[in-house]
Amino acid sequence: MSVTIEIPTAFRRFTNGAPRVDCSAATIAEALNELTSRFPDLGRHVRDDQGQIRQFLNVYLNEEDIRFLGGESCTLKEGDRVLLVPSIAGGCEPHPSPEHAGRGEHRNISCTVVFYKYETSASHLRARFPAASGVSCACASGCFPLF
Repeated sequence: MSVTIEIPTAFRRFTNGAPRVDCSAATIAEALNELTSRFPDLGRHVRDDQGQIRQFLNVYLNEEDIRFLGGESCTLKEGDRVLLVPSIAGGCEPHPSPEHAGRGEHRNISCTVVFYKYETSASHLRARFPAASGVSCACASGCFPLF
């Protein structure tokens, strides 16, 4: 049985650049174990020291969060897609931008859904955020473009 694990861009350096990895597993737990066995350097980004899925890694089975499907024990079938979606937060560094100084603030964002949509369909994301060609800091200098 073939199941595809979608690898986010942030993790591809651990999979030799592969955007997808095919595996044969009966459950999410088996799929993640197979993935981290093939790519050991990825293991610390998938599981914590207690062997649990990292708190800021979201795992989806065919676009449904596994937390609502029974967690790691949910079963897989031929053709299923497992998506790994790390939560990524960021903000801008202090700098002498008049725009930042005037507001006295720094913008911070959390990008789980943005990265998920970007990874699966950039055109879909642009349709949802038509004013932006990318997501970045709110200042005019765009000090941390995400894509």
